[in-house]
Order: sequence, then C-alpha cells, then structure tokens
Amino acid sequence: MEDTVVTGVEVVSNSGDLLGVDVDSQEKKVETGKISDGNEEIVEVSKFSYETEESGVKESKDEKKYVNILCCKVEEGRYVLVLFTLLNILLYADQNLLAPNLTIIANEFNMTEDERDVFLGGYISIGFFAVGGIVALVVGYLADTINRKWTFAAIVCLGEFSCMLTYWVPTGSKEDFWYGLWLTRTFTGVAIGGAVPIQMSLFGDFFSVNERGRAFAFLQIALGIGQGAGQFLAGYLTPDWRTPFLLVSLPAFALVAIFVATTNEPERGGKEKVFDEFGNKVVSSDKITWQKFKNIYKKWTPILVSLQGIFGILPWGVALIYLNDFLNEEKELEPKESANVILVWGLGITASVIYGGYLVDKWITDHKRRLPVLAGVTTMLATFPFLAVILTKPLSAGVYMLILVPAGFIAGFGGVVVGPLLLHTTIPETRGSAFAIKSLVDEIGRGIGPYFVSRLIVTAGSRETGLAVATVMWIPCGMVMLAIIFFIERDMNRTEEEILEHSKAISNPEQMI
Repeated sequence: MEDTVVTGVEVVSNSGDLLGVDVDSQEKKVETGKISDGNEEIVEVSKFSYETEESGVKESKDEKKYVNILCCKVEEGRYVLVLFTLLNILLYADQNLLAPNLTIIANEFNMTEDERDVFLGGYISIGFFAVGGIVALVVGYLADTINRKWTFAAIVCLGEFSCMLTYWVPTGSKEDFWYGLWLTRTFTGVAIGGAVPIQMSLFGDFFSVNERGRAFAFLQIALGIGQGAGQFLAGYLTPDWRTPFLLVSLPAFALVAIFVATTNEPERGGKEKVFDEFGNKVVSSDKITWQKFKNIYKKWTPILVSLQGIFGILPWGVALIYLNDFLNEEKELEPKESANVILVWGLGITASVIYGGYLVDKWITDHKRRLPVLAGVTTMLATFPFLAVILTKPLSAGVYMLILVPAGFIAGFGGVVVGPLLLHTTIPETRGSAFAIKSLVDEIGRGIGPYFVSRLIVTAGSRETGLAVATVMWIPCGMVMLAIIFFIERDMNRTEEEILEHSKAISNPEQMI
C-alpha cells in the first residue's frame, strides 16, 4: 500500500492547549502565524504533515518545536540562539584578554618593545589561529557527518580548558613564554576555530530563509560585545592580567552543560523552502560527499566570501590585537580610558549588526543584490576613521569615542552580510565544510596578519606605519564584497536546484541507477 501524505492545520492557544485540528488529504498551503478567534484570543497556527501506512502513522512533523525551561515553553530555535550568543560572547572575549596588557606582560617576560609586538602580537596569533584553522577543517567535515551537538560541546570545552590554564602560566623568561603562555593561548584557538562551522550548520536547520539574517546577526553581536567586553574586563583589572581568563572560561563550561542537557539535534535540511514541494516532507541526505563538496566552489559567491577574509582580517587584526595597547602607549590614554573607548567601539558594531541582520532578512528574497553593495561600500568607508585615529596626534578619550562609535557602526555591516550569503549558497549537507573553509581563511589571516603587522612595525620603526598599512586593506576587502553582486542571484537559484535534485534522488532511489 502506498504512503499518503496528510497535511493540515493545528491551532494552539497561548497557554499551549490544542484547540483543534483540521486534516485534509490534499496538500494545502498554510503559513505558520497568529490569528484571532471571536473572543479576540490570540492563537498560533502551525502547518504539519505526516505519512500514513497500513499500520498507521509513520512520522509527524511540526513547523515549530519547543523546549520547556523553568516551567516556560520556549521556541527551540530562539532558545539555542540565546545560548550560542552567550557562549560566543565568552569565546570572543577570551580572544582579546591579552590585548590591554601587552606591555605589562612583556615586562614580566623581560621582553623589549620590539619583542613585545613580535612575540605577544605575532607569534601568539600565529599559533592561536593556526590551530583554529586546522580544527575548523576537521570539525567542518564532522559537522556534515556526525552529531553536531556533542561535537560542539567537546570542542568548546577543550578550548576553554586551555583558556583556564592560562591563569597559572609561569613568567620570567622566553622559555617560560614558549612552554606556558604560547601553548595555552595556541590551544585556546580550538574553541573559536571549531565553533563557527558547527553553529552555522545548525543555524541552517534551526531557522528558515527569512530568519537566518537576524539569527546570524546575534552571533555577530556576540563577536562585537565579546571583543569589547574582553578588552574592557582585562583593562579594568589591570595590572592583574591573569584573573580574566578564569572569569571567562568557567561560565563557558556551565553554558555548554546547559546546551547539552536541554537541546536536541535538529533535522538536517528541515527548514529549506524548496522542501515545500514535497508536502513539507524533508528528504535530505545526512552526509557530505566529495561531489557535493566540489559543487560548493563551482559557485562564485562562496569563493568571494572566503577571499574577502584574506584582506579584511588585517585591519580587524589591528583593531583586536593592537588598538587597545596602541591607545595606551602611543596615544597616552589611561588603561581604563582606552578600555572605555574599545567598549563603545564595540557598541557601534553591535548597532550595525542588529540593523544589518534586519536588512538581510528583508532583502534576501527580492532585493538580494543590495546586500553585497551594503557590505562592500561600508567596509571601504571604515578605513578612513581608523586612519584618523592612527595617524593624528594624541587626542582625548572623548574624541576617540566620537570617531570610533560611527567607525564601528560602518565596519559592522560586512560581517553580518557575508555569513548569510554563504549560508544561502550552500546545501545543508555541506554548510559545515563551507564555513570550515571560510574559517580556515579567516584563521590564516588572523594568524599571519598580526605577525605581518608586527614585522611592518619593526621594519618601519613605528607602530603608526604598520597599523596604517594594515587598515588600508579594508579597501580591497570591500571591493571583493562588491563583486558578489554579479553572482548572488544565480548562485542562490543553483543552490535551491541542488537541494531539490538531491531530495528527489533520495525520494526515488531508482532514478540514481
């Protein structure tokens, strides 16, 4: 007996009570949303479908899933988003805990000024991001192959354990540096390198096409808040540069435990729009294949999204690694003043990410070509306020805030746009690997970039010259983003076709013979 796809409408009140079910054996287009009955009670409408066999119901699928947290019913996607946002704040805060105290730490290791920039700004960055890049490749493959929840938990715990150990590293000599601080900071890169590919793979299955921009925006907000908060925390506690590593790592372990205990692995491909053609029945392969991986880079959008990171990470490296200490030493600000400047700069980034996420979801369907224009133009414009900070004579903290708040707002659009563009031009089974490649390019840039800047500083004899050269790299970065305008529509259409073809092949395996 052939299976029958049954579709219908389920109506649920605010209190969670099932008010009624309308089942129809014919496929119906029913959007999930809110309606009002005669008593003006707001209820929720969910589309569902399931297959029936001779023996009865085979499977049921609800558009929205919920988790019960402290006696409250919370939509699963939003709940996971909150957990990921909090975790990412800690991960990116961890990345910048050394930055406000480079000179203090260098003195404990008996380093010269040149050695300070090369060892603490250069060698640590190379180790941190080299490990992160390697881990990203491995984890990206695993994210397309095995359970993502447990893989994510293991990766974050490994990285944060190394972060915690930084509190106890010895100081006094360069040998202590290599066997202590360099090792712990290097292996902390496991967490950031491995987290991103898994998170983006999960986001594709927790959120629909018109929700992903705002969801991705929260991760970018976490990046901005984390970078600012990490430097603020370390700057506020100066000259104690060790305690911040405990204050960041211990809460991360707690959040990972909550994530593992309260969430489930989502169905791969369950939020793809093209599956509506199958009566809301998900038919997606769980694993990546070599052919699917090769298809990623037959489209130009994934190539350009990765390429822009090579240029863009140099100026971001300036902002993340050197800017705080640069404001302290060359611009003569007090540590707490420079920490405040970095914090408000992060708030500027946060504002642009919120607005950028809204624009991504608004434009992704009908005006997608506007998105690379937004990302490219704003990225190039961000060059000039940063050059003003680097090349002018020392100014007050208030003036630097007035410059860097709008600079942060301008600079934040690029990151929140290119991530969703990559997500929308890859199929569910390859998203982990696609973001792993992007992360690898980013990690190479983050590692080599600061080292390159440190060598420029030594060669030129001034920090200003090295930092200015790196900042100008935002211009070619923005130009690469702009080039996506020529390919984004075609690449998104090809991606939907791929998803549909794979789904039909799995639904009708005899066609594969």
